[in-house]
Amino acid sequence: MQVKSEIQPTDSTLIYHINPEGLILNNNPWAIPPQNEIRFTSQSIIAQDFELDRNGNHLSINSSNREQNKEVLNLSFDNFQLSTLTGFLNAEDTLASGIIKGELTIENPKEEMGLVSDLNIENLEVLNVDLGKLRLEASAQNKEQYKVNLALNGKAIDLTLNGDYTAKKIEGLLDFNLQVDRLEFSEISE
Repeated sequence: MQVKSEIQPTDSTLIYHINPEGLILNNNPWAIPPQNEIRFTSQSIIAQDFELDRNGNHLSINSSNREQNKEVLNLSFDNFQLSTLTGFLNAEDTLASGIIKGELTIENPKEEMGLVSDLNIENLEVLNVDLGKLRLEASAQNKEQYKVNLALNGKAIDLTLNGDYTAKKIEGLLDFNLQVDRLEFSEISE
């Protein structure tokens, strides 16, 4: 990995910028716009033109103020290889792979944070086990409660997990229904 970056502190802001020249992630060259930056203040996180791209693998991080003055930090994936992310954790072995498409939105990242997700991972493999397609839809119902719908469908597994998660300061409350239509241990344990 080779990332040349700059951090510019001011009285109230920290600006992070990646130099686009010579950007190498997992031994591969990547492109990022020259004007990319993420600004951190005590009140907000503002990302502009933070878009990583390599041969159609695309990850962008951008922010906006939308609906009811909520600050929003949006991660958008388009044909993005999951192994690029897991390669940061272990560069020698592939922990997980697949193609990520969709969005993960963080509402109010510096306050009472909420998450909204609409993600798919095609051809998901974890520790060389083919799991198929993962779909995750999650939305914040209010500042503490999340609605979650997850489906995992492949040749050896077919399951859905639906329900609510309530975030509390001391403990989280889970209220999920798990439906397992197929789970072939012989395929998963190989």
